[in-house]
Amino acid sequence: MLNYDLTITFIGVHITQRRPPEYLFRKDDSVADYKKMYHKIFNSVTDAEQLVSQAARMMLAAQLECEEMYTGADDTPIALADRTKE
Repeated sequence: MLNYDLTITFIGVHITQRRPPEYLFRKDDSVADYKKMYHKIFNSVTDAEQLVSQAARMMLAAQLECEEMYTGADDTPIALADRTKE
């Protein structure tokens, strides 16, 4: 498995290869349960997508409510009081 670090600097982009951390290598010949890992990641991504969609709906509802408040507001001009300098 190859791992790369991407470093973006002011003058350019540098890509360097680095070795994966030791905890990714198994000491024995056991096989990881990739199906279980895939389902875990898939479910987490799906949950996150639903939360983001819910947040977007809440923000849109708030925006629409504020727009209705603005358009339905009293058209009386705001008068600023003169303040005397102390």
